[in-house]
Amino acid sequence: MELGIWKGNHRNQDMPWLRFWDSATGEMLRSAEEREVIEFRRAETERRRAEEAESIAEFKGRELVEECERAETERKCADEAGKLRDTERIRVDMAAKRAALLAERLRALGIDPDIG
Repeated sequence: MELGIWKGNHRNQDMPWLRFWDSATGEMLRSAEEREVIEFRRAETERRRAEEAESIAEFKGRELVEECERAETERKCADEAGKLRDTERIRVDMAAKRAALLAERLRALGIDPDIG
């Protein structure tokens, strides 16, 4: 560590300042105040990123819930359509059985049901 002159703006005063330098790297050592400002900015950036990530996660979560609700609605509709098909099949089968029974009764009476 060594002392050196740094020309720059500090506390709204643009002038040469006596600063500590890292003799191995040639980099100026930050004051406690500068480190606090840098850490504050880093923390703020991280907080904003976290808020953005949370917002995206909430949005994606809502999309997922909506997609699940749509899928559930489609499943219920498909179930209802299947029930309607089953009901229609039963109705057609019953109508066919009734027609066969009526044809049998007509034949028993000596009437041919196939002659129109």
